[in-house]
Amino acid sequence: LSAIESFVLARLFMFQQVYFHKSTRAGEWMIRSILTRALNLLRDGTMLTPVPKAMLAFATGRDPTLGEYLELDDQMLLEAINQWRSAKDPVLADLCTRLRARALFKTEELFGAAADPGARARIESLARQAAAEAGLDPDLYAGIDVAQDTPYSDDASLTVVMGEGGRPRRPAEVSFVLDRLRNETLTRARLIFAPELRPAIRAILANDSWDEQHPEPS
Repeated sequence: LSAIESFVLARLFMFQQVYFHKSTRAGEWMIRSILTRALNLLRDGTMLTPVPKAMLAFATGRDPTLGEYLELDDQMLLEAINQWRSAKDPVLADLCTRLRARALFKTEELFGAAADPGARARIESLARQAAAEAGLDPDLYAGIDVAQDTPYSDDASLTVVMGEGGRPRRPAEVSFVLDRLRNETLTRARLIFAPELRPAIRAILANDSWDEQHPEPS
């Protein structure tokens, strides 16, 4: 039982401290923005060099072959991003330059009322408006990132603990820790944005109506 608890807790802490870390999420957001921009350019007929075959397949409306998919590994993707720093498209070049220099986007975690889906939508709208006013593409330079994971789902677990008499039990039946974690969802909601938008973003978070009714925890 202790081995099961250790495994589940280690997984929980990895999500909290690594997979859901603000730098990890900001980096993934930027990569997604880069790929979105590159695909849109390819669909509009803009040539990029280099272009992974799998991306070209997506841009032309077909599924990549297994070989093309397997070819799109970290090394190929990072090399493409490195080369796209010199792309003629200023948005793609800017995003790739920032990522290559590890000038990651900033984040503000949303708590309490601000994390409510309705409030998140309003905050995201205001953040995108701020990006547009700064001359940045609002779809690529600001948005809400919601990361979720269920560390332990007892209903879906095939693991059992054999107790006295050989009667199998679900781990959560005999573990205080797993019983508390059972089917609980870990959610981290953040606003991700280009660093130059920080003053505008902080003004939005400080002055929005939700903040007046539900002050952010100190």
